[in-house]
Amino acid sequence: MSNTKTLVDNLKRELKRQGFNYGDLAGKLGIAESTVKKMFAKGNFSLDRLDDICDALKIDLLGLVENVNEEVVKISKMTLSQERQIVADPKLLAIAHAATSFWPREDIMRRNELLKRNF
Repeated sequence: MSNTKTLVDNLKRELKRQGFNYGDLAGKLGIAESTVKKMFAKGNFSLDRLDDICDALKIDLLGLVENVNEEVVKISKMTLSQERQIVADPKLLAIAHAATSFWPREDIMRRNELLKRNF
């Protein structure tokens, strides 16, 4: 899950928790409900708009971002069985190498597509 999607999902949960709908938020922001719907659907917020949304919901932007980081599953080690499975499969090994080298997700996906064609 991308960080943007997680951030939007967290905002949606906060809206629901507070009993707000998109129309309520639009009213607080002084914009059309359709604009709010588009922002949430596309996950496309300017920093100013995101700050305005957080103010309207009386939540801290930094806290919201920290919640995103907490939801990202971080794996620090694998079982011996998992390691053996990765080493036994050249495609998995290439992807694991890219992931542990902090390649961008898009580059890993592109590499995976090339591996599918070559193996």
